Amino acid sequence: MYILKVLKSMITYARVIIKSLRLKEGELKMSGKDKIYKGNLYEFTLGKGVGKGGNGRVCEVNISNSQCKENYVVKVLSLDKWKDKDMKKLRYKRFHKEIHTVLELQNDILGIMKIIDFHCPSEMQKKSGAWYLMYKAESFNKFCIKNNIDLKRKVEYLLELSNILVTLHERRYSHRDIKIDNLLILNNQLMLADFGLIWNMEDSRITGEDERLGPFYIGPPELENRDIDIEDFRPSDVYLFAKVVWMVVKNDNIGFRGEYKRHNKQFYLNASEYGITTFEPIHKLLEKSTKFNMDERINIKECRELIIAQLSILNEGITNKALSYRFEELEKEMINDEEPNERIYRNSNTIIKVLKEFTPISNIIIEGANDIINANLAKLWKVDNSIIFKSNLKTGQTFLCYPNFIKYSNKKEGFELHIKKVEREDIHSEFVSYKESRISKWGSVNNSIFLDEPLVIRFEKRDY
Repeated sequence: MYILKVLKSMITYARVIIKSLRLKEGELKMSGKDKIYKGNLYEFTLGKGVGKGGNGRVCEVNISNSQCKENYVVKVLSLDKWKDKDMKKLRYKRFHKEIHTVLELQNDILGIMKIIDFHCPSEMQKKSGAWYLMYKAESFNKFCIKNNIDLKRKVEYLLELSNILVTLHERRYSHRDIKIDNLLILNNQLMLADFGLIWNMEDSRITGEDERLGPFYIGPPELENRDIDIEDFRPSDVYLFAKVVWMVVKNDNIGFRGEYKRHNKQFYLNASEYGITTFEPIHKLLEKSTKFNMDERINIKECRELIIAQLSILNEGITNKALSYRFEELEKEMINDEEPNERIYRNSNTIIKVLKEFTPISNIIIEGANDIINANLAKLWKVDNSIIFKSNLKTGQTFLCYPNFIKYSNKKEGFELHIKKVEREDIHSEFVSYKESRISKWGSVNNSIFLDEPLVIRFEKRDY
């Protein structure tokens, strides 16, 4: 009996060994950390988790069938949080597409994080997990902090990123998920990772219904739309690239929403704070790449040229080209920093709008003579584009004039209406000239006066 029990135990053990030897490619054995992942090249178990994303988690691996000295990590597709079967299929299809797109591109485009081994059947299976193996790299942020990377080297890395995107865009691909978290450093080279949202202009849509794309906070407005009908997402990549440029230069992991505006001091890149001549090329890149309308954005090649221009300034210091950029930057700083002393309004619609609103509440004085225009109403004259000022009183005067422009000065209260000199014509016959009105006999009042001289009329606040 004892011998029989021993034989049964040996047979059971042998079956386990045989089953493990027949482990199918990609099939999982045992549970927890003891799960075995088998691909075409490697067999491994999971180690420490190093990150997670929308499609799964990333872990270190323990290679069991090789003496390789390389360090690898694995991205494992996780569908547990998706209850809907169709959504699971969409996620699986996206993961499958990511793997095969990267395999297609990785040997031609320098800077794409390569896939070393993978398991992902064309159709989703219940028991087999989908995954892909890649080299272990360091996050861009941690690398920069640990090695105290200076501004010049950061811009060089941004140039590397622009080179990757230029090649992708030339092949009509869009990454659609460009963000700091997807930038890695491997052997001192910048690598772009996570192609889960990769898109080619010939592709059919595989994003789930009612699902937004890309980074939320720094993303372009078109990716916030849950019902997207766009064929070319390359302008979206340009927008995201610009946001990454700002975050890398500013050393800020949050970023900013919307367009880049120089007058916003919180987000403005001030060259003097970095001890450099100018940031004008990067200012141009940020302004032209973050336009709300995606059709108005520059392309990635133009972005790259501006990065090259900025790098040239950092390398060469004060040159004629750098000073030319600095002139542009200083000019725009002055516009944004300083209130102009004066503003001139020449548009006729603006002038009549201002006069209609201010006439009832202003003291109106003809400069020089200090004559007062008692009026409560300003309107266009019925004959031509002149303006009349009238009082509500039946006995009040009417003044006719031809506006030239309105001038507002921050050194004076109120504003000035500058009027044109106009030759009298038959249409003005019911009016006396301004000069005649001032030499009228004592006791007489001219009710209709034509301000035909180049006068200045001041509008001041009334004292109530």
